[in-house]
Amino acid sequence: TSLNSSAQKDPSMNREETLALYEQGVEAWNNWANEMLEERKKLEEAGEWKFKTEAHSLTVPENDQTKLWFEKSKANFSDADTPHEFKDDADFSGFIFPGHTSFSDSIFTNFADFDNCIFSHDTSFSEANFKDFTNFSRAIFKRKATFLDCIFSDITIFTLTKFRQLAFFNKTTFNGETYFINSKFSDQACFKDVTFNSKTNFTGSKFSKNTWFDNSEFNSQTEFCLAEFFSYADFSSIYSKRSFNF
Repeated sequence: TSLNSSAQKDPSMNREETLALYEQGVEAWNNWANEMLEERKKLEEAGEWKFKTEAHSLTVPENDQTKLWFEKSKANFSDADTPHEFKDDADFSGFIFPGHTSFSDSIFTNFADFDNCIFSHDTSFSEANFKDFTNFSRAIFKRKATFLDCIFSDITIFTLTKFRQLAFFNKTTFNGETYFINSKFSDQACFKDVTFNSKTNFTGSKFSKNTWFDNSEFNSQTEFCLAEFFSYADFSSIYSKRSFNF
């Protein structure tokens, strides 16, 4: 099948189809996700899986087969043009996201649960508004994770979360208690111009590459006890209102 004819059929799920599949629950969603991952595996085995990594760790397909897979596997829940509000609890616990995933500009009115999720490709939560308790415990971000300019209004948990490529939290505001306990940042971690308004805990976290917290505000007790920095760490021009413990 040529890429042109496939594109005319628009192989990707639209917003309504994406949300409808989510409403069917984790089993139905992961059945689809695993089908997509199996297709990717077959492309890899055939030597037809080709992409490049451009600036800011974005992945771009380099042939028709990979481009088609990127289209079929993406999940666009929300974006700047058509933001989506999750009015009920958003239960994504255990979901697998095989391709590019967008929750940009989402509004999570109630509990947002992403516990034990796997994000296999570039994922964006840019400018998302989390109004209630938010849980990303044990989630794995295999490629770029973008949380630019988000608002977390309640307790936020990233405990045991793994960021295997760039983790981008610049300009985000954490209003509730925030926990990154024992999280692993395998690539660069960007927390520039971030505001932490309540107790913040990075105890035991590991930062493998360059890490930035410059120009950030820590307005309550902050813990970095047993955190490890294996490369450059920038804490210049930070503002700390309460105790700051390493």
